[in-house]
Amino acid sequence: MKVGITEAVREVREIARDLQPVHLRDATLEQAIQAMVVEAERELGTKVDFQCDKEAADILAQLPKRPVKILYRIL
Repeated sequence: MKVGITEAVREVREIARDLQPVHLRDATLEQAIQAMVVEAERELGTKVDFQCDKEAADILAQLPKRPVKILYRIL
């Protein structure tokens, strides 16, 4: 029973983290995506390729917070 509670708490924390993205607090969307890539690589045990050229990074950096959060959640 204790294992089930521990797993439930972990899942609730993940959901809460995804609702208010910690990675976006002090980072750009590009940096937040890169952090997600690193996490995915660790969890999957494989290389994940993410590339963002300067023009795309500049566009992402100029987006208002709400669309940035929406894009982050989609990813």
